[in-house]
Amino acid sequence: MPTLPRILLVDDEERFRTNLQKMLAAQGFEVTAVDSGERALEEMARQLYDVVLLDMRMPAMSGLEALAAMKKSHPDAEVIMLTGHASVDTAREIIRLGIEAFRRRDPQKVNIPDHQSVALAGFSTEAIVGALSKVDKEDPLKPLIDNIVAGNISGVCLFAGCNNVRITQDENYLVMAKELARENVLLLATGCGAGAFARHGLLTSEATNQYAGDGLKAVFTAVGQAAGLNAPLPLVLHMGSCVDNARAVQLAVAVANRLGVDVDKLPVVASAPEATTEKAVSIGTYAVAAGLPTHLGVIPPVLGSPLVAQVLTQDIKNLFGGYFIVEPDPVTASQKLLGAIRERRAGLGL
Repeated sequence: MPTLPRILLVDDEERFRTNLQKMLAAQGFEVTAVDSGERALEEMARQLYDVVLLDMRMPAMSGLEALAAMKKSHPDAEVIMLTGHASVDTAREIIRLGIEAFRRRDPQKVNIPDHQSVALAGFSTEAIVGALSKVDKEDPLKPLIDNIVAGNISGVCLFAGCNNVRITQDENYLVMAKELARENVLLLATGCGAGAFARHGLLTSEATNQYAGDGLKAVFTAVGQAAGLNAPLPLVLHMGSCVDNARAVQLAVAVANRLGVDVDKLPVVASAPEATTEKAVSIGTYAVAAGLPTHLGVIPPVLGSPLVAQVLTQDIKNLFGGYFIVEPDPVTASQKLLGAIRERRAGLGL
C-alpha cells in the first residue's frame, strides 16, 4: 500500500473538525487539526504537509487570507478549500489567487522545448485495418493476429490520460513507451498521451527504427512498405483525441471476435501514466470494465480506503477480467504491464 498523504485540517468549528479528523485517521491518514489560519501557518512552519483542508469562513484570519499566506511561504502546498457558504465573489477571488500563483511559478520547473516535431497521426480503427489490408486483402486482421501468435508482437498497450504537474511533463509516457516497445508491444495513444509522444518525436518511423524490438520493427516495416509509406509505421499509433479511446477497444473487440474469445483474454492493456482529472479515472474504469488491466501512474484519492483499493486492484478482476494497477514508477509499471501481457498470452497458449 502506498504511503498516504499527511493532512493539515483547518476549521474553527470544533465538532466538524473533530469528526472529520477521526474519519480521516480511521482511513490511515496522519491528520493534524487546528482551529485558525494563524495556527495553521505556525504548524506549516514546523513541518511539511501534503494536503491542507482549509475552511473559508473563520474569525480573525479568513480562509482566503490564510490561503494567500500559505501560497507565499509554501507555494507547492496542495490546498483544498472547504465551505458551506460558497459565493461567486469568493470563487472569483480564488481564481485571482490562482493567477497570481501562476505568475510566481518556478521557471526551472517549466520545460518548453524550442523545436518542432514531425508527427504521423490519424490511425482510426478503419485506417489501421486499411493498412493491414494492404498485406492481406481478404483477411486484414490475419497479419496482426499471426504476428501476435508468433510473438513478433507480444501485446498491445493503449496510452491515454492527461499530464500531471506532480510529474515532469511527459516523462512517464516516454519511459514506458520505450520500455514496452523494446519488448515488442504495439503502442496506441489518444489525447494528451498522443500529444506527449508527438512532442518528442515518437509518432515517426525513425522512432520505430530506434526503439522498437526486432519483431515489432519487422512487422511495422512490412506494413508500412505495403501501405506505401516507404518506411515503417510510427512507433506509436495516434488514434485520436481523449474521447476516442473507444477506437482502441473497437480494434480489440474485432480481434477478439476474430479469435472467438472475450476481450479479457487478449494480451491488451491500458495505461494513464500521468492521470490527473476525474475523467481519466472514469475512462480507466471503462477500460477495466472492458476487461483490460489498466495502469494509473498517479495514486488516486480513492485508494485511501483499503477496501476500495482491494476491490479496484484485486477483486474486480474476478468480475470483469480487467483491474487497476497503481504504480508511480514508470519502469516498474512497464514490468507489471508486461507481466499482465505474458499472463494472458499463457492463457491463450502462446
